[in-house]
Parts: sequence; C-alpha cells; structure tokens
Amino acid sequence: MVTSLVPVTFIDIHTHILPGIDDEPKNIDESLSILRGASKAGMKRIVATPHVFMENSDSTLDAAGKNFVILKTETARQEIDIELFLGAEVYIGVGLAEAVKKDSRLTIGGCGKYILFEMPFFEIPVYAGKILFDLLASGVTPIWAHPERCQEVIDDFNSVRTYTGNGVKLQINSGSLAGVYGRKVKRSAIRLIENGLVHIMASDTHRDGGAEVFIKGYLKLKEICGSEKANEMCFRTPSEIIEMNKV
Repeated sequence: MVTSLVPVTFIDIHTHILPGIDDEPKNIDESLSILRGASKAGMKRIVATPHVFMENSDSTLDAAGKNFVILKTETARQEIDIELFLGAEVYIGVGLAEAVKKDSRLTIGGCGKYILFEMPFFEIPVYAGKILFDLLASGVTPIWAHPERCQEVIDDFNSVRTYTGNGVKLQINSGSLAGVYGRKVKRSAIRLIENGLVHIMASDTHRDGGAEVFIKGYLKLKEICGSEKANEMCFRTPSEIIEMNKV
C-alpha cells in the first residue's frame, strides 16, 4: 500500500479527471476510480485542469463546468474523501491576459489569482515573455506546467530563469521524476529541482495508476531535496494556491 510508505497528505493542482473532456477519462466510473486511488495515496484536495485552447475556450469551459458538478456530486455521494476544485491547463497564446480578465474560469478555482499554463514541447515562444508579464502585471500568477518536458529547457535549464525571476512558478510532473517520460526529461526535472527553480510537483494524471506514479515521484523528490522541501512542493505551496479561493 502506498499509504504505508508515505504517511503524509498531498494537494494536486494539475489533473485530468473530468469525464468526457478531450483526453481525459471516458466516463465517470473511470474518473471515480482515479479519485479512489488518489485518496488512498493521501490526496486531500485535487484541482481538475482540463486542456483549454484559446480558440475554443468558451465551449470547453462550459462542458468542464457541467461535468465538474456531476463528478463533485458523485464523489460526495460515494464518500470519497477528496475536496475538488476546477481550473484549467491553458495553452499559452497571444491575448491570454485579456482572456483571463474576461473569464476567470481560466484560473485555478476561478479565483483570478493563479493560472496553470502549458508551453509548446519543442521551444519557448518568442511572445511568451510579454504574455506572462501581462498576466503578472494584472495580478495573476502564472504556473508553468511541466517545463522539464520542453526541449528548450531540456537543452538548457537556465532558460527558465527569466520567467521565475519575474514571479512565474514552475510545476513539474511526478511522472518525470518517476521516469515515465524517459531519462532526458527525468534529468531535466532533477536539474531544475537541484537549482531551486521548482515550486510545485503535481501528477498531471489522465488515468488510473497516477497515484502510484505520484508516490514514486514524491520519494525521488525527497531524495533530491529532503522532506521539508518536498512537502512544501506537494502540500504547502499548493495549499496556499487553493486557499486563494477563500479570499
């Protein structure tokens, strides 16, 4: 049992658990199975973050909202001890800061304070700096999802410093430390951690088995930076982000 190995609780701010949304679980039974596994592994709060692209954000967010209510209701009915929140994983694009001003559903918990965004996997776009600056200037903190998987970061981890220095937070995937994406990505994640550039670890889970991968990643994280820092990335910092929903 993973819970016997890791007697702590976690908060996961990056998951794909909503039934019937893009590459997420096909039905609610699959979603509930993921949540049961997460609960057993010590997850107490989870943010559902479906993929959102600027060109079809309204329809995706509408569908996500409806499916989230269904999942949250069924989670409570089946007494799965996890508190659910809704956010999005937004693909970076021109006009993102303006879009967030118009629709806070793009942010974590809809609170308008934090946004989880995704870069292209091959390189950092030339326009990324301007978009992220505009978000920060408007009071929204960008959280860069799995930068360790971006080829430009794999080639040179220092490429993230321009962004972290301005206030962007980095979220690595537990699967990266567990070796799910291969040796280069794992090494990329380790370099970011060793250089104090990572703020959060999350699962980015899409299916059953994500909880086990998270625990493997957590144990590797502790090995790299110690229990105190690992718990900060997996509980305290995500908790601060979640608590913004109550402000």
